[in-house]
Amino acid sequence: MEYVKHMNRKRIMSMILAGTLVLSATACGKSTNASKNATSSATESSVKSGNIVAANTTYTAASIDASKMFTTRDTEIGYDMTTATSVKEITGGTYKITEEGTYVFSGELKGQILVEASKDAKVQIVLSDASITNESSAAIYVKSADKVFLTIEGDNSVTTTSDFVAIDDNNIDGAIFSKETLTMNGDGKLTVTSKSGNGIVSKDTLKITSGTISITAGLDGIQGKDSVRISGGDIRIEAGNDGIQSNNDEDEEKGFIYISGGNIDVKAGTNSNSEESSKGIKAYRDIVIDGGTIKIDSTDDSIHADNSITINDGAIEVASKDDGIHAEAVLYITDGTVNVTKSYEGLEGEIVHIAGGKIDITASDDGINAAGSSNNNGDAWGGDMKGDKGNFMPNFQDGEMPQMQDNNFQRGGRGNRMDVQTEDGQDGSNAQNGRMGGGMMMDTDENAVIRIEGGDVTVNASGDGIDSNGYVYINGGNTVVYGPTNDGNAALDFGLGVIATGGKCIALGSSGMAEAFSTESTQGAMLVNIDTTASKGSVVELKDSTGKVIMSVTGIKTFDSIAITSPDIKKGETYTLSVDGNDVTVEMTDVTYSNSKGGFGGTGGQGGMRNFNKDEL
Repeated sequence: MEYVKHMNRKRIMSMILAGTLVLSATACGKSTNASKNATSSATESSVKSGNIVAANTTYTAASIDASKMFTTRDTEIGYDMTTATSVKEITGGTYKITEEGTYVFSGELKGQILVEASKDAKVQIVLSDASITNESSAAIYVKSADKVFLTIEGDNSVTTTSDFVAIDDNNIDGAIFSKETLTMNGDGKLTVTSKSGNGIVSKDTLKITSGTISITAGLDGIQGKDSVRISGGDIRIEAGNDGIQSNNDEDEEKGFIYISGGNIDVKAGTNSNSEESSKGIKAYRDIVIDGGTIKIDSTDDSIHADNSITINDGAIEVASKDDGIHAEAVLYITDGTVNVTKSYEGLEGEIVHIAGGKIDITASDDGINAAGSSNNNGDAWGGDMKGDKGNFMPNFQDGEMPQMQDNNFQRGGRGNRMDVQTEDGQDGSNAQNGRMGGGMMMDTDENAVIRIEGGDVTVNASGDGIDSNGYVYINGGNTVVYGPTNDGNAALDFGLGVIATGGKCIALGSSGMAEAFSTESTQGAMLVNIDTTASKGSVVELKDSTGKVIMSVTGIKTFDSIAITSPDIKKGETYTLSVDGNDVTVEMTDVTYSNSKGGFGGTGGQGGMRNFNKDEL
């Protein structure tokens, strides 16, 4: 199938996509809840299967088997007091558990609970109105066992008061630290404090199924090296660095996060002096969210996976000084509510596939962005994903155009983010140390895809509203874009094409970079640039020849370009586009229509413009 790329200032590019490329973004080689029964068809996209089909390229979303995430024992909070060991005092600084059984701790205890049992021993620790404090190591340390269950009843606290000092050859760096699988449950409360270290750490798998847990940590709030799994509980985290993290980058079946329930509230990046990652939820592999209520306020990405993210349900609200939700490979949303109240870029991935749900995005740069993977240590970007500024365009003076090499713009890396907010959203006009982007002439990427085939999507962006280095597909759903007011960005921006086959989309923005729907579209679509800039509050109505209103929207900021696609727009029909009563007649002589005289769009890449001081170049 042949696709003609968009026009830019320098050239018209074209290419033919041939053959079938299958990219499996599975991180865990398990049967899947997020992606079942992958199909080989390159002509359809199945919400149930998790397949993402772009042109003749098939992608598979993250795969995690929900049925294997928890055992019945993980949710059991009861125990037999007649056989349990009751502990109300720690003598000699350490209470050592060497045998399988249930141990109930209560009262004020100073020192350490140490579990050093056989590899087949299952140990239950019950905190019953206990306060456990250690000055320089973990208050609870699991050195060896098969599994440990930490059950919470009453009101409890676990605290490491100062810096961590080594007591053996393990790098103990959490107030609760386990070398083995650790499950937390109960109907009580637990407050965990680690001023200079991590809150709760498992070097295996960490599970939380119930209980009220509050964590304050100088570093990360929760770490589960192999995986973090949450099915319930009320969890509150204030972390200097990451809120919740799974960091096994050596095993492809590990390093994932699975959430199916609970109430999770994370504030990440409270340590303003730290240069470490400060993401809300971060996995070195995949993240799958099947339910729960999640609220995140972070200085870095709110939800980040080095591979893929799948959201099947839940209520998610995030505010970030970087990306709201970022997947290096596939970001796949099938249902639930996603509210990005503040971000640099709202949703980002090499592939962004929206099949359902209610999604609201506010971004100071791009609302939804699809660009190639950045796992290149900065080679293609001039800086890596951790915020290196990289090398931009040296040796040019104020007022000069940057130098081009083979029609490619040289990017800088990610710098610091912007915090400028206006009544209409987040305005990037005064940004400093931002990222390059916004429709300059960049290399296109056929693997970069945004596909909307369901759900209700609203975008309020100061940069590009929807931006793909490759393709944008509007196949279904209801999408409204309140795009840029500046001519350096577009409401719909793409590298290879925007193709409408179904659903409804109306995008308002500036006409300077506006681009028409691709002629490969099979559903009626139009781009109409108007002569006079419409003001905030202006009403847009599209009417058919009988005067029936097909689509309408009220602008929340100024605009002079309107892109619309709808099943009600038909070839051969005449329509009236009205903006505050000023009419434009649109004759659909073909499936697509445009009155634009230009626009060179291009790929916005991953960001907005960084303002450089000439002295630092």
